[in-house]
Amino acid sequence: MLGSNGICTWLTIDTVKGVLFRCQIKPGRFIYDRSFFSNCLPSFLFLNSRVPAHLNVVDIAGLVKGAHEGQGLGNAFLSHIRGVDAIFHMIRVFESDDISHVEGDIDPIRDLNIIEEELRLKDVEYILKEWDKSEKVVIRGGDKKQMPVFDCLTKVKDLLMNEKKSVRFGDWTPCEIEILNEHLFITSKPIIYLVNMSEKGFIKKKSKWLPKIKEWVDSHDPGASIIPLSVELEQKMVDMPADELQAFIKEQGVQSMLPKIVRVGYHALRLHYFFTCGKDEVKAWTLMVYTDSQRFS
Repeated sequence: MLGSNGICTWLTIDTVKGVLFRCQIKPGRFIYDRSFFSNCLPSFLFLNSRVPAHLNVVDIAGLVKGAHEGQGLGNAFLSHIRGVDAIFHMIRVFESDDISHVEGDIDPIRDLNIIEEELRLKDVEYILKEWDKSEKVVIRGGDKKQMPVFDCLTKVKDLLMNEKKSVRFGDWTPCEIEILNEHLFITSKPIIYLVNMSEKGFIKKKSKWLPKIKEWVDSHDPGASIIPLSVELEQKMVDMPADELQAFIKEQGVQSMLPKIVRVGYHALRLHYFFTCGKDEVKAWTLMVYTDSQRFS
């Protein structure tokens, strides 16, 4: 996840505090979608054991301009991003005198452009090293068996450096996809855009930035999901007693966006889930889309 680490106080089990560059990074925390069970038969609630499905979310502090060169601990943050399968990109659109912005003011379109460019440049740095290694083996060393790898890396290099596009927007053959999967290019990962609004703005469903963000995403990342939310509001709801929460939800006409975030995260990873139920336990299973059901028989 890229962006404000405020979301981790309700999205993940542990919290990590940090300001600007002084951030601790603790990968490997997880969340689960409580709605997996609450949306099913009420009798599930009375079973002795309920085993949820999990979606691991690693909290990465916000990147800054120059992160690919190490600015703002950027190299450490980017190395963590390389190992994930998809990215939640948190975009701040609210004004606050109490919460500073590293660029000095609120401009989510600028922030989107910065992050997109930093991720691309980090992949450029990586592909130059990998292409050089492959060129020595194939062209200078004469190892023709590795030619498909060299050709694929050359194609990646051209896409990133000349076309200035993300790896996920390339046209890849099955053989090339196998090669790409060995390299974990950051820009090959699907991105889900989380728009962090003020509590007031979210309740009123109003922000001047939402149409501009949609226009940017439609242009730069067609088909990607955009989820408006308010971390401030989510935290407030997490801290409310159950009876007070229900009254608040009814009065304000709002719902937590966490279940939707988890479901969209599953979809981005091409995962889905199903349930098995016995006398004492109901269990949620996670599997890849199109997995043969015989695997679980």
